[in-house]
Amino acid sequence: FSHVVVACGSGGTTAGIAMGVFLSDWAERTDVLAYSVCDSPDEFHRVIDDEIFPESFRVSSRSMVRITDCKGLGYAVSTEDELQFIADVARHSSLFVDPVYSGKALYAFVQEAREHPERFANKDVLFVHTGGVYGLYDKADQLALVLPSD
Repeated sequence: FSHVVVACGSGGTTAGIAMGVFLSDWAERTDVLAYSVCDSPDEFHRVIDDEIFPESFRVSSRSMVRITDCKGLGYAVSTEDELQFIADVARHSSLFVDPVYSGKALYAFVQEAREHPERFANKDVLFVHTGGVYGLYDKADQLALVLPSD
């Protein structure tokens, strides 16, 4: 894969994927892109470097992963566009993404790909769905507004 894309909500999954790619033969050809759903990219790099990576691992997470802020209105707060996107993804692909983690990350990635198609054209992108489907229940009333009534 040329890119591995993941939501970043605590830093753990992002750190594991970044370290795995870094230590593998993928390192030369794969960029790890994480989309932060709650804290700033700087805070996540600090957490990964200071709290997750072992002290003996002396490589900065900044050299392994690009973290982009995608929290939008806030943690677990969705815009109508984000909810419409989540509904469209489900309707067209039968893939359910939650509005807190994977849905926000996928929405942000797709927006970036639309704004900068040259970065992703003819590339193989792996999106890591981290679960969280139960987050859809909390947004049921809001999602009902963007779903077709038929």
